[in-house]
Amino acid sequence: MTCSNCGMINNDDSEKCVGCGNELRITKKATMVDPIANNLKVTEEVPFMSYFGLILSIILKPFTTMKDNLKKFDDFKNSLNFALFVSLVATIISLIKKMMDVVIITNTNWFTGATTTTWFWANLKGINYISVIGKAFLLYIGIIFAIAVVYYIGSLIIKKEINFSRLLGIAVASITPILISVLILSPLLSIIYAPLSGIVTIIGGVYTLIILYEMINNEITLKDDLKFYFNLVCLSLLVLTAYYVYMKSITGSLFDLLSR
Repeated sequence: MTCSNCGMINNDDSEKCVGCGNELRITKKATMVDPIANNLKVTEEVPFMSYFGLILSIILKPFTTMKDNLKKFDDFKNSLNFALFVSLVATIISLIKKMMDVVIITNTNWFTGATTTTWFWANLKGINYISVIGKAFLLYIGIIFAIAVVYYIGSLIIKKEINFSRLLGIAVASITPILISVLILSPLLSIIYAPLSGIVTIIGGVYTLIILYEMINNEITLKDDLKFYFNLVCLSLLVLTAYYVYMKSITGSLFDLLSR
């Protein structure tokens, strides 16, 4: 350790300089790397594959899980990885579902009521995989970012400071139940009993709205009336945007069909 007073080199464990008697503890403390003293923000990086366990915890204990893990999403990298992970998994499931819809052909005999199922593996060649994967991934990641952006802009309008990175993590957590219900549970239950498909979808949608509403209210502290109208406006914008995109996709499909 070098003395700041006379420049003499001392042992690292020395408390005073052997040359001039200057206190060395201050010098030692000043040279130590202290994240708090140097205003360094220490964030815990979430391993990519651990998001499977995080998703399961969100489904079972959404508020407790997010309360315990919300600080991790102060780091934009963690929030972005979470959004990419959920979008990627949802895209893979959508691709598998598309492949099954094309391969499995069900025919019904209207006289006897009997149904026959045939598997046509050759139909897989007709799928435009790049288009299916690209559209699905952009859809899911777009929904997640749309939720975060709408609420972030809303918070700026009402002059409430909020971390966009946290909003992104909340958006991913809240959208998970509806994705699971639509992409996994609904198709499986429709095989058993068709009306269950719609019921599960509704439950997943309600679950998503409750999680989003409660988490946003915990993040943005507003009074009763303002809290209600703030969420109403934001959710209305999201629903209108989703409806517009849906109608455009339907219209585009009709135009493609008529142009053939």
